[in-house]
Amino acid sequence: MKNSKFKKKVEEVFNESHRTDLQTRLNTFIFYLKKINIDELTEIMSKVNIDPIIDKILETDKESLKKHCINISEIKNRLTESDFDKIRQICGQKGDVVVNKLKQLIDW
Repeated sequence: MKNSKFKKKVEEVFNESHRTDLQTRLNTFIFYLKKINIDELTEIMSKVNIDPIIDKILETDKESLKKHCINISEIKNRLTESDFDKIRQICGQKGDVVVNKLKQLIDW
Protein backbone atom coordinates (compact mmCIF):
# COMPACT_ATOMS: atom_id res chain seq x y z
CA MET A 1 0.00 0.00 0.00
CA LYS A 2 1.40 3.40 -0.92
CA ASN A 3 2.34 5.60 2.00
CA SER A 4 -0.17 8.35 1.10
CA LYS A 5 -3.01 5.85 0.78
CA PHE A 6 -2.00 4.32 4.08
CA LYS A 7 -1.97 7.71 5.80
CA LYS A 8 -5.36 8.58 4.37
CA LYS A 9 -6.80 5.28 5.59
CA VAL A 10 -5.54 5.88 9.14
CA GLU A 11 -7.02 9.39 9.12
CA GLU A 12 -10.35 7.93 8.02
CA VAL A 13 -10.39 5.64 11.04
CA PHE A 14 -10.71 8.70 13.25
CA ASN A 15 -13.23 10.53 11.13
CA GLU A 16 -16.54 10.31 13.01
CA SER A 17 -18.58 10.16 9.83
CA HIS A 18 -16.53 7.35 8.28
CA ARG A 19 -17.53 4.49 10.59
CA THR A 20 -20.21 4.07 13.15
CA ASP A 21 -19.16 0.65 14.42
CA LEU A 22 -16.82 1.27 17.34
CA GLN A 23 -15.46 -2.29 17.42
CA THR A 24 -14.45 -1.97 13.75
CA ARG A 25 -12.79 1.36 14.42
CA LEU A 26 -10.86 -0.08 17.36
CA ASN A 27 -9.77 -3.12 15.38
CA THR A 28 -8.61 -0.93 12.52
CA PHE A 29 -6.71 1.36 14.87
CA ILE A 30 -4.96 -1.59 16.54
CA PHE A 31 -4.04 -2.97 13.12
CA TYR A 32 -2.40 0.31 12.11
CA LEU A 33 -0.86 0.77 15.55
CA LYS A 34 1.02 -2.49 15.04
CA LYS A 35 1.78 -1.97 11.35
CA ILE A 36 3.48 1.44 11.29
CA ASN A 37 6.24 3.02 13.33
CA ILE A 38 5.70 5.80 15.84
CA ASP A 39 7.11 8.55 13.60
CA GLU A 40 4.65 7.79 10.81
CA LEU A 41 1.80 7.39 13.27
CA THR A 42 2.63 10.72 14.94
CA GLU A 43 2.74 12.44 11.56
CA ILE A 44 -0.62 10.99 10.58
CA MET A 45 -2.21 11.83 13.90
CA SER A 46 -0.97 15.42 13.68
CA LYS A 47 -3.57 15.89 10.94
CA VAL A 48 -6.36 14.69 13.21
CA ASN A 49 -7.91 16.68 16.05
CA ILE A 50 -7.10 14.16 18.75
CA ASP A 51 -8.59 16.14 21.67
CA PRO A 52 -12.18 14.94 21.10
CA ILE A 53 -10.90 11.36 20.83
CA ILE A 54 -8.99 11.71 24.10
CA ASP A 55 -12.02 13.27 25.79
CA LYS A 56 -14.21 10.40 24.59
CA ILE A 57 -11.74 7.83 25.92
CA LEU A 58 -11.59 9.55 29.29
CA GLU A 59 -15.43 9.68 29.53
CA THR A 60 -15.86 6.03 28.62
CA ASP A 61 -16.69 3.41 31.21
CA LYS A 62 -17.06 -0.35 31.06
CA GLU A 63 -20.84 -0.09 30.77
CA SER A 64 -20.60 2.02 27.63
CA LEU A 65 -18.18 -0.51 26.12
CA LYS A 66 -20.70 -3.26 26.81
CA LYS A 67 -23.46 -1.10 25.35
CA HIS A 68 -21.45 -0.77 22.13
CA CYS A 69 -20.77 -4.53 22.11
CA ILE A 70 -17.01 -4.09 22.45
CA ASN A 71 -15.16 -7.36 22.90
CA ILE A 72 -12.89 -6.31 25.77
CA SER A 73 -11.00 -9.60 25.98
CA GLU A 74 -10.15 -9.43 22.28
CA ILE A 75 -8.83 -5.88 22.65
CA LYS A 76 -6.87 -6.89 25.75
CA ASN A 77 -5.29 -9.86 23.98
CA ARG A 78 -4.23 -7.80 20.99
CA LEU A 79 -2.58 -4.90 22.82
CA THR A 80 0.97 -5.01 24.14
CA GLU A 81 3.01 -2.67 26.31
CA SER A 82 4.69 -1.45 23.12
CA ASP A 83 1.27 -0.48 21.74
CA PHE A 84 0.53 1.45 24.92
CA ASP A 85 3.86 3.25 24.54
CA LYS A 86 2.83 4.34 21.03
CA ILE A 87 -0.56 5.51 22.30
CA ARG A 88 1.18 7.41 25.10
CA GLN A 89 3.38 9.20 22.56
CA ILE A 90 0.52 9.97 20.18
CA CYS A 91 -1.54 11.54 22.95
CA GLY A 92 1.23 13.89 24.05
CA GLN A 93 0.79 15.47 27.47
CA LYS A 94 -2.33 13.43 28.21
CA GLY A 95 -0.65 10.19 27.15
CA ASP A 96 -0.18 8.71 30.62
CA VAL A 97 -3.76 9.51 31.61
CA VAL A 98 -5.13 7.98 28.40
CA VAL A 99 -3.05 4.81 28.72
CA ASN A 100 -4.04 4.39 32.37
CA LYS A 101 -7.71 4.80 31.44
CA LEU A 102 -7.43 2.28 28.59
CA LYS A 103 -5.70 -0.23 30.84
CA GLN A 104 -8.42 0.24 33.45
CA LEU A 105 -11.14 -0.28 30.84
CA ILE A 106 -9.70 -3.57 29.62
CA ASP A 107 -8.51 -4.78 33.05
CA TRP A 108 -4.87 -4.78 31.96
